[in-house]
Amino acid sequence: MQQALERRDAFLRTLDIDPVDPRRIARLRDLEHRTLGAQIAARTGQTFLLQLPDHFRGRVELAENRSMTPLAIVSDGGRFVLVPLTPELRAARGQRVMLGLDVDPPMKVRGKDIER
Repeated sequence: MQQALERRDAFLRTLDIDPVDPRRIARLRDLEHRTLGAQIAARTGQTFLLQLPDHFRGRVELAENRSMTPLAIVSDGGRFVLVPLTPELRAARGQRVMLGLDVDPPMKVRGKDIER
């Protein structure tokens, strides 16, 4: 067990993450988010937006990631965001939605099948 923990700690250090940092899980998720976004951007030629702009409109697709946190891709054809896959977004797969920034929850689907 000790060897496994040492290997894990060494791996985290290669990612510039302190193994005892209480935010290490959040930092790993952020790294995964950025890496997946960069991969999708390279594959599609679209611009990956790290932050969700308010009133962002786009079509919903499911991200193919191996994370414990399923993600959705919302793309306007030239730009895209990755957001947590909610039941509402799963139901809107293939449809156009408008995402907004709210206090609680922090991201909300504001409408479906919105015309440009």
